[in-house]
Amino acid sequence: MDDRQREILRATIHHYIQTAEPVGSQTLREITSLSCSPATIRSELNQLEKQGYLQHVHTSSGRVPTDQGYRLYVDTLMESRTPPADWVASIESDVMAINQNVGVVLSKMTQVVSALLNYTAIVMTPEVLKESLKVIHLILVDLDKILVVLLNSVGMNREVLLRISETYSQDELNTISKILTRKLEGRSVFSLTRQDFSDVVSQLPQADAILDVLYTELKKVVQASETQHLLSSGVSKMVKLPEFQDIAYARNVLELLEESKTLCNFLSDCTTQDHCQVVIGSESPLEGLQNCSLVVSPIKHDQTPIGVVGVLGPKRMTYATVVPLVQKISEMITNSLPNSYESKEDQHAHR
Repeated sequence: MDDRQREILRATIHHYIQTAEPVGSQTLREITSLSCSPATIRSELNQLEKQGYLQHVHTSSGRVPTDQGYRLYVDTLMESRTPPADWVASIESDVMAINQNVGVVLSKMTQVVSALLNYTAIVMTPEVLKESLKVIHLILVDLDKILVVLLNSVGMNREVLLRISETYSQDELNTISKILTRKLEGRSVFSLTRQDFSDVVSQLPQADAILDVLYTELKKVVQASETQHLLSSGVSKMVKLPEFQDIAYARNVLELLEESKTLCNFLSDCTTQDHCQVVIGSESPLEGLQNCSLVVSPIKHDQTPIGVVGVLGPKRMTYATVVPLVQKISEMITNSLPNSYESKEDQHAHR
């Protein structure tokens, strides 16, 4: 592909992204600095169509990009735009709160991103019980109630309320907490067995009753939990775009978002990569995404994936804005996670 064809393809895709209208030779003559005639531009458009980058929607209309055309545009033609300073400041203010709860911050990101774009922002977070434990803390909240706080290695916590008939002091609970943490640190709640708790009882017989209740309650929570949580925001804005006037198109996308398990499985595969990914139309194995594009980036802690942040929209997406924005969010959250963990551990250690 020569420079003129590259400029024509870039201009065609850019204009179509902005207008959702097929692009013809006369329009390209007006919006580019090309000095050639409309006839020459038409000839180049024909060549680009033969090469698979453009297609006719109707015989008499202009051209629109194919998935192959969008792919070349994303990989080599588009000029990425640095997210505006006010966008970054808005995101940063929420990321600063990450030491309070990683899950809450990821959820907030969907609202922030969907407010900035006309697409659907999505995040996937792993179930906290799947992550390795770092601290287990037992807190006396009433004579017959004990709050168990499970803190994992990425600063996310899960709380379980126990009702017991025996009486324990907070000092006794602190001792139990230390032994449990020493015994179970590095394990996931999903992997715990009754033998693990029996081993603790052998060291601390007086904790038999509370540990029996704790084991039973944790297993109930495990059985009721899902592996991942998918959160989304901005669907109501996205469905106003021209593509969603097609009922079948809209139904496929909305059903995919509603059937979150399928999308979660796909996003889980995306966490194996270390970089932002752009999945365009037919590149996706999911039927509901065949006419959409998905920009996703993994969030990791110590090289361990803990979630995904992304943007879902039509193939006619403003990639030059969305890709660097998703990259920036992922980078900011990932860089904040180590501090998040230290803050949460300190909080529980000094309670």
